[in-house]
Amino acid sequence: MDAVVNRPQSAPTHVKRPLTRQLVSGFGASIVVVGATTLGVNYRLIEADLERKIEQQAISLTHSVEFVSEGLIEIEYTSILQRVVQNYATLPNVVEIAVIDPQGILLAYSAESPRDRSLSAVRPELQDIVDRAFTTGDIVREKIALDDRPVLVETLPFSSVLFGASGRRGMAIAILDLRPVQQEARTTFLKSSLTLMVGVFGISILMGLLVRQTILVHLQHLERAINHSHVTGRFNCPQPLPPNEIGVLAVALDAAFRALRESEEREKARSSELQNTLDDLQKTQAQLIQTEKMSGLGQMVAGIAHEINNPVSFIHGNLIHLDDYLKDLMELIDLYQETFPKATPDIRQFTEDIDLPFLQEDLPRMISSMQVGTQRIREIILSLRNFSRLDESEMKEADLHEGLDNTLLVLNNRLKEKPGCRAIQVIRQYGTLPLVECYPGQLNQVFMNVLSNATDVLEPYTKASDLSEPPTLWIQTESLVEVPTKPCVRVIIRDNGPGMTEAVRSKLFDPFFTTKPIGKGTGLGLSISYQIVVDRHHGQIECRSEPGRGTTFEITIPTQHSREG
Repeated sequence: MDAVVNRPQSAPTHVKRPLTRQLVSGFGASIVVVGATTLGVNYRLIEADLERKIEQQAISLTHSVEFVSEGLIEIEYTSILQRVVQNYATLPNVVEIAVIDPQGILLAYSAESPRDRSLSAVRPELQDIVDRAFTTGDIVREKIALDDRPVLVETLPFSSVLFGASGRRGMAIAILDLRPVQQEARTTFLKSSLTLMVGVFGISILMGLLVRQTILVHLQHLERAINHSHVTGRFNCPQPLPPNEIGVLAVALDAAFRALRESEEREKARSSELQNTLDDLQKTQAQLIQTEKMSGLGQMVAGIAHEINNPVSFIHGNLIHLDDYLKDLMELIDLYQETFPKATPDIRQFTEDIDLPFLQEDLPRMISSMQVGTQRIREIILSLRNFSRLDESEMKEADLHEGLDNTLLVLNNRLKEKPGCRAIQVIRQYGTLPLVECYPGQLNQVFMNVLSNATDVLEPYTKASDLSEPPTLWIQTESLVEVPTKPCVRVIIRDNGPGMTEAVRSKLFDPFFTTKPIGKGTGLGLSISYQIVVDRHHGQIECRSEPGRGTTFEITIPTQHSREG
């Protein structure tokens, strides 16, 4: 039951878009889309039908004007033709009517008296249409803008005996206004749109009431029951159940909640036992791995150092006597050369072959360089023995700088320059530190884990040639007096690697957590380091990192504390 009560998430009590609004909005939008599409199609149909009426009117006008013009022109009653044309121009939608002869001269014009003027001078906008009608001899009908208004121009060529027998024709022209057609189409569209909006609004209200009564009310009851279950831990199925899918859903939820409560109670008890067992197992395993790892590493390093130390010590010790013997032999040769300045031909030839002067000069330098080399090997062996610290299972005062240098010496092969790879720079910024009471071998293991991880991160950058700065490790030490009675020292290890996200950083010291590929890491190094610093030395180890800004480890150790076995 507690598992149900303690759920971190609960059903929202206030939804941003209620179901009623969604359904009604969707239904209304569908009606609007369908209605708008229908209105658009109807608008185009109405406009086309009205334009056809205008075209029929234009055709009727031009034929009437043609009939009248043929008769009146033959009897030369052009003044009567002018009045007839003007009367036709008073009909609805008519803008202008004109009659022209084959040369384009106005015989009659509704706007004014022609007086032998050409149509191109009065209406240049019609010149192209008139030319095409004269060329084809057929009716030409076209919509154009005339005086900033849309009009329909209808031209009808006709013949007359007065035009001669050459087949030349005159023309009747009718210009009709299209604005009334468009206005009537828009008025019809607006009326239809208003009717559609009223219908959609009314249907939406009815749909909303229906959805609310049949669906939303029951869903709200079900939601309140679910929210109540987060407080009480029990789900009470709302009554009465609606005879639809919501009722089936409520019954299914009731059964699911009952099964979930029983399952969570069992899993909670089992999970608690497993978690305790897992914690104990992880701690034990980490401690065993740490002990075995440190023991194996220490024994291996100490054994190698011991085996190398014996022959190197033999060579280094005999080099001193070899140097003395060599000096005696050189003095003997010099004495022979002074006593017997005239050497035999064989001796002179052999002296030239071996280049005795160069040998006398270079051999002491060779012995000296061999002494320097053996001394360096002895120092390395001493550093390895100090790093292993097999004989220091108890707390003792130690120099942390020596531990850091010994660790860097062990990692030197990974830090130095190699073919195709740049070196990882190490910048030491050592402060003045007192001797620290600690377990030196364990602290060396902490330094090894942190520096080894930093080296792993920086190794890919050693192969890159386009970096603004080389891969670098900074090691800084400082003495702190945070509490007068508890002086501390701090070791700061920083790199300029890629850094890490907060999600990775927060799990860094968890046992078995690793970001390395399978087989490359166990996820125990930093967990063991945390135990060594915090549990064994009562210090602190912290990590700060951001993507693209590198990583910084701060290790703070008290200089003195009570001894532990």
